[in-house]
Amino acid sequence: MSIHAQEIISIQSLIKDGFATLTIRNQQEKNIVDNVFTHISSFNSFRFPPIDEQALYTDEIRAVFRLFFQVAVDVLEQLLQSVRSTADVERIRLQCQQAKKITLFSDPHEPLSSSDPLAGTFFNLFHYDHGCLNTHRDRYLVTVICAQPAQTSKIGRKLEHSALWVRSPSSGVWENVDLLLTQPTWIIFVGEECTRICSEAGLQINASEHCIRLDPEGGYISHSHHQPDPDSLPTGNRCSIAMVLGESHG
Repeated sequence: MSIHAQEIISIQSLIKDGFATLTIRNQQEKNIVDNVFTHISSFNSFRFPPIDEQALYTDEIRAVFRLFFQVAVDVLEQLLQSVRSTADVERIRLQCQQAKKITLFSDPHEPLSSSDPLAGTFFNLFHYDHGCLNTHRDRYLVTVICAQPAQTSKIGRKLEHSALWVRSPSSGVWENVDLLLTQPTWIIFVGEECTRICSEAGLQINASEHCIRLDPEGGYISHSHHQPDPDSLPTGNRCSIAMVLGESHG
């Protein structure tokens, strides 16, 4: 298990702050993530898989996909333990159980087939020297992120780079989550589909608004996957790895 028994997701943090964090304690997992951050730092474009191009997975990216998939499934199973049983909850629980048994990358450049459980999952590597993300909510079940913040996204520094901002569902206040990443950390969000399923099962836990910008209140940026935040310094921006777990409807 990637998430050890003593590391329980804080449901209250998800409800109050809009996100939860878990420290990455396993050295092998740290190494897998670090290897991919080294890869992302050499990107000349915003994201992998590339837009409108064939994705070519390396061994390092396949390893980090497998790790994130395991963590995301563990996270979702923990959340579902906090709600009562409904048809939707039991359907997702079954997909989680089945997902643990599948062979990822039967095709070396396609991690999941359309018939796999949780086949709606998507996965990205991002380099924010080359793009940004406007304010949005994730649509699906759970999101797991790991990030390498910019040098100015540290307590005591003037922020001059894009950062991950999350708006608290309880207070409406934006928080710079990158300031919390003083050690390797999983960042957890719930998506809108998870909100619906949990609400019907007795737990109100809202998908939070978030963005990757210098100023979370900044104006909308068109074509943000091709346009970095113009207010951010042009180089030295954050890198991140993100997986959004989505169910199979096959």
